[in-house]
Amino acid sequence: MKAVVIAGFVAAVVFLIGTQARAAEPGQGDRNLFIQADGHVAVFNDAPDRQFLSGGLGYGLRAGWRWSKRLGAFIQGGHAAWFKTGHDRKITPGVLNVGVGLETRFFDDRLRTSLAGGSSTLLFDTTLDSTGTTGWFANLRPAGLRWSLGERAAFQLDPVTFMVMQPVTTRPRLTKIEYQTVLALEFR
Repeated sequence: MKAVVIAGFVAAVVFLIGTQARAAEPGQGDRNLFIQADGHVAVFNDAPDRQFLSGGLGYGLRAGWRWSKRLGAFIQGGHAAWFKTGHDRKITPGVLNVGVGLETRFFDDRLRTSLAGGSSTLLFDTTLDSTGTTGWFANLRPAGLRWSLGERAAFQLDPVTFMVMQPVTTRPRLTKIEYQTVLALEFR
């Protein structure tokens, strides 16, 4: 199952990059296409003192198309590793999240808001569930601060984002809610 999800994501990225469409803004050319690499850390979550899994870190890739100065859509894939609590305090492989989303930009591309959702695949065995179990995720990035790095690149800081991951949807559910800080570099 994991191989199918990864292959689907790679195929979608290749298709998106290879697609030639008319520019939404005169003179903007191929800058409607964007690719964004990001990294995140989550120190806070929904109940760190009651959870077997607390905090986390990860990385991801987004590729998308902007059809106006404000609106765009994207596909994304990312890995979220989770910190175990207790005496061993180690990092688990976490989940692989693959999905789609929408974005809007404000204040002359200095602020960005996005909402994404898709599949969340467990990358480690638990007592009740095996690697490859797939559920869902939702990610809200309400206020990403952006700084232009010339005409073709931008740096973005999302101070607080909201991520819900539920790779196991059968009872007992495995749900993880994180409040993430995200740093991203975008090329267009």
